[in-house]
Amino acid sequence: MPSLRDQLDRWTETFSDLSISAEDRFSDAQDLFTSGRYRGTVYALGLASEMWLKLASYRLFGAIASDPVGPHARSVRLFMDVHAPMTARESGHSLRYWAEFIVLFAAEHQKQLTRPKVGRLRHHVINRLYLDWKIELRYRPALVSAEHARRVLADATWLRSNWDTFAR
Repeated sequence: MPSLRDQLDRWTETFSDLSISAEDRFSDAQDLFTSGRYRGTVYALGLASEMWLKLASYRLFGAIASDPVGPHARSVRLFMDVHAPMTARESGHSLRYWAEFIVLFAAEHQKQLTRPKVGRLRHHVINRLYLDWKIELRYRPALVSAEHARRVLADATWLRSNWDTFAR
């Protein structure tokens, strides 16, 4: 039987895989929240949020379920290198980076991203989720209260319900 590492090394991640994984992490976060494990809740919600923002970004390029994500990720990076070189990528994990891409790309390509929609994206992601989550949470013992985890859950739930509206 091949090791898990071998299985993963042979896998080309697709748009569909990313969508399924985002839902899995959201479900994990709900279970962690229910059991009072708030740091784990926020960590899993941050991962799910990152994936939803990537899905919205790739959809702006016309991604479909079977598309590998690699070429779309490179396209985002090239766009951001030109249009927002000072926005930190954080090895591709920055929620702000992905939200800024959506706003900038949609504006440049006359996508239907209304001012209220941009305002809600900025509120939930840039002004809240970005400030409440960083990939380094996986290593660091940050103190997370139930109230804080509940707020992150509310913002992530909003993103979960709206990510696919950014590319219409």
